[in-house]
Amino acid sequence: MSGLEDLLGGEAHQVSARDAVAHHDAVAQHLTPEQCEQAATDAVEKLTPKQREELRKQLTAGAKTHGHDVDAMLAPHGGKTSSPVAAMAAKKFL
Repeated sequence: MSGLEDLLGGEAHQVSARDAVAHHDAVAQHLTPEQCEQAATDAVEKLTPKQREELRKQLTAGAKTHGHDVDAMLAPHGGKTSSPVAAMAAKKFL
């Protein structure tokens, strides 16, 4: 079975992180920014609420590591990551 068939068949957990990154890099170089954004949107929509929360935590931690004050960015929006401005800010980190 090919790597793509593994992923489509629900066997994604069997793909190493290194292979996943290599595949991502190979595909991403051929996509427009709009296609990348759509792919990210599609991927996030498939996550469970628990997985989305974990992703939010990871993105927030990564942003803070790079000196971005995520809490301050979200404060004007009641801390909600679903606001349009927060969504635009999140795109910087996806």
